[in-house]
Amino acid sequence: MSPIVSASHREEYLRERHEQILDAAIQVFERKGFAGATVEDIASAVGISKGTIYLYFKNKEQIFTTILTERSFIPVPSELDRDDQPLDVILRKIAGNFLGYMETYLPIIKIGLAEASRFPKEARQVYQESVLKGNLVLADLLEKQSRAGAIRSLEDPFLTASAFIGMLMFHILTQELLDGKEIKPIEREEWINEVVRIFLEGLVIDANK
Repeated sequence: MSPIVSASHREEYLRERHEQILDAAIQVFERKGFAGATVEDIASAVGISKGTIYLYFKNKEQIFTTILTERSFIPVPSELDRDDQPLDVILRKIAGNFLGYMETYLPIIKIGLAEASRFPKEARQVYQESVLKGNLVLADLLEKQSRAGAIRSLEDPFLTASAFIGMLMFHILTQELLDGKEIKPIEREEWINEVVRIFLEGLVIDANK
């Protein structure tokens, strides 16, 4: 049974409970998988009744889709809007923010990959609202750099941006999802340095040519 909450604090209380349910669901889904998890498991993890869960969500499917839509946004760093920083500095910040986010929300990444075929609509929404949005912003930045003559001409800035994000995703795939950090560990900063170096070598104009 929910505690008595004053009207002025009701919205805050409801939001906190909403977040608690999502946090617990992530842990339960990671431990049991989507198919094996139940609403009772999630309620038990929060320390509330099953009935209370239904005050916030219709079923575990809605809980799962809410996790995808509310917790899977990859932040676009404000540094992208600044013109006074060298491209390598901007790229390092993007890479650091991206990998930091992915590592923090690794359980969601695992859930999303495992259940994407069951929830194609939600998977599409996650792509559109996170990876795609980040790629478009980075592509716009690279196109501006290209027009300014700072980097070579790009046939497809979006494809170039996607290649950068893809190199970062490979670190998550190998180090976190395929247990590479136990087999052959590579530090995050080491990977970022190498990705940025390789990426820029393909973009920077050689003044000697």
